[in-house]
Amino acid sequence: MRFELMRSESFYGSEGMGPVGAVVNTRGRLADEVASLGPVTGGEKGVSFSATLSRPGLAVVWAELEPAIVEREPEQAVVHLRRSHVGEADRTILMDGPPRQVWRERVSARAKTAVYVGEPDPSDKGGAQPLTDALDLVVAGLVKEHRVGDAFLVKVRRTGLPVEGLAVGFVLAGEGRERVVFSGADGAATIRLDASGMWLIYCRHIRRSSEADVDWVTELVTLVIEAK
Repeated sequence: MRFELMRSESFYGSEGMGPVGAVVNTRGRLADEVASLGPVTGGEKGVSFSATLSRPGLAVVWAELEPAIVEREPEQAVVHLRRSHVGEADRTILMDGPPRQVWRERVSARAKTAVYVGEPDPSDKGGAQPLTDALDLVVAGLVKEHRVGDAFLVKVRRTGLPVEGLAVGFVLAGEGRERVVFSGADGAATIRLDASGMWLIYCRHIRRSSEADVDWVTELVTLVIEAK
């Protein structure tokens, strides 16, 4: 099976999720085992890679992108934090310090999706397991097909632990209207998709940087699923 990496503008409108770099790493899991992935190939319209899916189960594939540096003037930086649903107290922490002409943010992005192969074993929990110790977004439980109007849980994890109070956004391709829920104490958030089509689900974790050349370090993870 071949997977194509889509730009977020397909979902979010002309602004998108911000600049992204080249693919630096891919990984996958099939029925709780490592999946065999082919090399990344690129062109003018995007990049793609193949996966050999040789047994039934839930296949989860992941592409990690080269970090990108984003520079914003102070007013733009405030707008960005608000659009990212960062609360006032956290915005104060992130923008603490002497005035500056430009705020620099390093964004590390990871894109993932999932597909069922044949009839998976109901005990297969591979899709609910994080693929990394960095920020991750997983669907809780075995959801073979996402139906319009059905509710399901996603969980936000970082270093294997739940992340509370993080905004989880979701956008329908071609529409651009953002819906937002927030993760609870167990890192879980309930999502209900209200239309058929391809959906982009995402969350972003922004923190102050200890490095001299950037002000913020941001992790962005996206998950694409289809509702029928």
